[in-house]
Amino acid sequence: MALASASASVPAVAFGNWGFCRHAPGTTYGPRRYADHDFMLVSEGSARWEVDGASIEVPRGGLILARPGMRDRLTWNPRIPNRNFYLHFTLGSSHGLPRGLPPAARWPLMRVLPDGDVVRPLLTHIARLLERRPPSWRESASAALIAALHAFIHDTGTGAAPERPLPPAIERAITAVARRWSRGTASPMGLDELSAAARLSREQLCRLFRAQLGCGPIAALRLLRLERATLLLGRPDLSVQEVGRLCGFEDQFHFSRTFSQTFGCSPRGFRQRLSDGSPWPSQALDPIRGISRRLWEVSAT
Repeated sequence: MALASASASVPAVAFGNWGFCRHAPGTTYGPRRYADHDFMLVSEGSARWEVDGASIEVPRGGLILARPGMRDRLTWNPRIPNRNFYLHFTLGSSHGLPRGLPPAARWPLMRVLPDGDVVRPLLTHIARLLERRPPSWRESASAALIAALHAFIHDTGTGAAPERPLPPAIERAITAVARRWSRGTASPMGLDELSAAARLSREQLCRLFRAQLGCGPIAALRLLRLERATLLLGRPDLSVQEVGRLCGFEDQFHFSRTFSQTFGCSPRGFRQRLSDGSPWPSQALDPIRGISRRLWEVSAT
């Protein structure tokens, strides 16, 4: 059955935060409690996932599925860089579980996806729908997610899908950002520097970013820095001030004010939400999903 024809009969899905991110060797997140479901795919490196008393080694190609109420701690490989995709979602409670799925307590926690699996292209498809939001995107993304759940839980699937590249000028700008940020700090970059890297005039670059993302390049980089802050605030070994510095905010007041204006809570309040498993307005990051994916996938030299 095609995804489009299945979409009318699948349970409603509420999509939360999602994205692509990169982790330095040995980075640790948690302990934290989940308020929703979370698919996390390791695309590079590996991790140790401690969840509800179990310790699971997650290799490259490993996909984990966390459920609401679980408490976990995630430690990334201490020797090499690590990258992953993540997708938070909530199944509509009024419809119960999708047809054909066993009780959630019997779902596997992790599977290693084989070459040619169907789950990876389904997750890619969902990410594109969440990023672009075409007509009926919610129904299509819900159908794709239910298909991914079936394939993951029943260990079935085959297929593949290529990535669609960003416009070359944006790709060049993002590569320049990745090189700068590979030094450890997500520092701001000026419009002149970005336009030179993109090989466009300032005006052309601004028009291209607004056409592709709905915001200019400086606003896009600010959102990327704030996205990194949401990840680093999950690390208990970093103070809020250190998170701000690593994300290019030397002034603590400016960091707190910018973060609060974007997410509706202070960095400290956000850290508490992560600890409690409370939801947060991840839609604030929607404009930069595509370039965020490329930023963490680019191998900076």
